[in-house]
Amino acid sequence: MNPDYEEFIGFDLGHAETAVTLAKFGANTEPAPLEITGLTVIPTAVGVDDSGNIKLGEKALTLVAESKAKAYIAFKSQNLTDLKVREPIRLFAQGIIQHLVDGNKIQGGHRSLTLVGCPSGWSPNIRENYTKLLQSAGITNIKIIPESRAAFIQARESQEIRLSDTTLAGKVLIVDIGSSTTDFTAVINFREYPFDFGNVDLGAGLIDELILERQLEEQSNKVALKLAFSTKPIYRLGCLLKCRRAKEQYFTQQANGETEIQIDEIYKLPGTRELFSIELNTSFMDAILSQPLTKLGDRGWIDAYRECLLETKQRLEREQVTPELLLMTGGASRMRFTQDIAKEIFPQTQLAVGTQPQFAIAKGLAWAGRIDHKMTLFRAEVDNLAPTINTILRNAIDGIYEPVAEVLVNSINSITINSFNAWRECKIGTLLELEKSIERDIINFVRSDEFTNKISDIIQKWLMRSVMVEIDATTRPLCEQHKIPASSLSLLNSYNRISVGTDYRFSNATSMILNAIGAIVAIIGGIIMAMISGGAGVALISSGPIGLIIGFIIGVIGVAMGWDRVEGVVKSKVLPCITRKVLTEVRVQNKIAEQRPKLYMDIIENLRSANIGEQIITEASKGITANLHTAADSLIMVLR
Repeated sequence: MNPDYEEFIGFDLGHAETAVTLAKFGANTEPAPLEITGLTVIPTAVGVDDSGNIKLGEKALTLVAESKAKAYIAFKSQNLTDLKVREPIRLFAQGIIQHLVDGNKIQGGHRSLTLVGCPSGWSPNIRENYTKLLQSAGITNIKIIPESRAAFIQARESQEIRLSDTTLAGKVLIVDIGSSTTDFTAVINFREYPFDFGNVDLGAGLIDELILERQLEEQSNKVALKLAFSTKPIYRLGCLLKCRRAKEQYFTQQANGETEIQIDEIYKLPGTRELFSIELNTSFMDAILSQPLTKLGDRGWIDAYRECLLETKQRLEREQVTPELLLMTGGASRMRFTQDIAKEIFPQTQLAVGTQPQFAIAKGLAWAGRIDHKMTLFRAEVDNLAPTINTILRNAIDGIYEPVAEVLVNSINSITINSFNAWRECKIGTLLELEKSIERDIINFVRSDEFTNKISDIIQKWLMRSVMVEIDATTRPLCEQHKIPASSLSLLNSYNRISVGTDYRFSNATSMILNAIGAIVAIIGGIIMAMISGGAGVALISSGPIGLIIGFIIGVIGVAMGWDRVEGVVKSKVLPCITRKVLTEVRVQNKIAEQRPKLYMDIIENLRSANIGEQIITEASKGITANLHTAADSLIMVLR
């Protein structure tokens, strides 16, 4: 993404109507609707006059003076290979952007990013082809965003709908009713899930077509009108637009509580004497909404809509998801019956409908562009902290060696005493077997959960006391720069205090760091195993403390028995129990205490020489960076 973007254009190219909004990078204000030919919402109509000039919206519908003039209306479709779809989309997008650039309403060019919405049901391949088509219209920098996501972002950012962050962070079902499609999208914890990609045929534009067909048959001049429609299709498109406006007026009055509704409109076909009359009332609209349609599987619009909602509910139930919020958007969501059916099927779910659905998608698209861009820049700055994080870890690495050596020395000494007592009580046969017993018990300890837990505690406390305070100090200026809470990137907040004092544990939310700790424990365990077994050529434990203790035992017994030069024989000989009593536990403990400092330093030096530090730094850096990325991603709530 271009780091120089200064403006974000939300382009809601709808099947029936189009709106465009603008958000500036350096501003925190809501995206502003832009006027196109004097209107903030225009019919999705485009024409080309005989001079090759592109006309938009209502002006496109007046291109009837010359027979060569071309005009299109309601052409948005996923059938992008159809020339009747491709050509008007290209012309319309080209005309919109050029109109805004010429009017100095947008900069255009490399400093502008245009966000264009698409139905959730469009496949990645269709979206890619849509991108290429719009690029051919002269929109260089473009990003396709699902309209459902745009609606969600607008609901979150807008003051029109009073919804808490907690509600929006829960389980949300978005019902986006457009002119060409109706999409059902679940959003859980700010992430979209494709429980239902929507019904690509269930659009409110079907209602417009039915109104036109029914009204046409009731005209006294229907023969003349049909002839005009066939001669110049623009006439039919003009009548279709008037039917849509009448429908919108009908449902607006219904939403306002009116019961006896009568809409009467007359449209004169430009350049002719023919009139097209529109009469809408409750009985007529009820018949329209229940009329079976082939596109909807011989179901009426209302029945198809209800079945789609029921299917969506069933899919959610299979995933054990119950929506806490049902967000309705799209111009057709103003039809009251769509809200009533939604309440009927989701009676326990909070329902929210925007007060300006005609701008919801366009504003949400511009919001999305600005937020995504700020997130990209912010995350890049977080990534740039990697060298500093590595330096902090490298400076603190010595803090691991001493507590690890302490655990190992204490465990070796305890195991040695226990094994010695077992040998002294004749539970172990020879000194050679004693040696093997000590080595085996130390290996088992290193493989045990007890060892893992102790080393894990060491790593957590090391991160807490020696690393995270420094990293938090490093991220604080970044938070201040972006005007977000200093705690937003705090790794210390990843801890939960579980007892009085300085014992801490990571919360479940920081699985990346927990994974890193597990990897570090495995590294330390592997190095220690090599030290014990000699796999790394060191054999520190077996040739060091165990050998010293066995040699001490032999020396004491040899002196007591008057033996000379008998080490090899004694080690493999089963000594009488009475002979073993010569050496007391206290004397062995004193000998162990005497050689403890050397064992302690030898372990530290072997840990250092095994290059364990760099391995720990690598794993810790991965976990910390991943945790910072997660924290950065969560800032979508505050980076605006």
